[in-house]
Amino acid sequence: MGKATLYRRWSSKAELILDAIRTVKASVPHPDTGDTRADLVAILRGAVSRGLEPRSAEIGATLLAEVQRDPELAELFRQQFLAPRRLEAEQVLRRGIARGDLRPDIDCSLALDQVMGVVFYRQLIMGKPLRPADAETLVDQVLAGIASR
Repeated sequence: MGKATLYRRWSSKAELILDAIRTVKASVPHPDTGDTRADLVAILRGAVSRGLEPRSAEIGATLLAEVQRDPELAELFRQQFLAPRRLEAEQVLRRGIARGDLRPDIDCSLALDQVMGVVFYRQLIMGKPLRPADAETLVDQVLAGIASR
């Protein structure tokens, strides 16, 4: 495929990369079981499982390095890839607030960072990925801080 052909379909390198990522990285399920803990465990298990796939882990590490160097890619990645997934995950927390499972004063975005940030920190910084079995422990520890009393 020639460069001209590529640019007919994608207007920039960043758009091409983002489209490629979408085809490789499936969305993590965001269930609504009626149980906030179970929903969070399912989300976390899905993210951890995908992070354990060698190809996914390599793409994730490469992408994070690229978004530091390429502002256009960073903006597209955050708006078109991360934002929709974060909204779905934050909705899980909002449902938990509405059901009375979680305190009404929590910052949903920050609580989500607490849960998901550990996945990326362990994988990319420590080189010790979480195991799917760790999902329950992590969710329980975070919920201890944000659960209604």
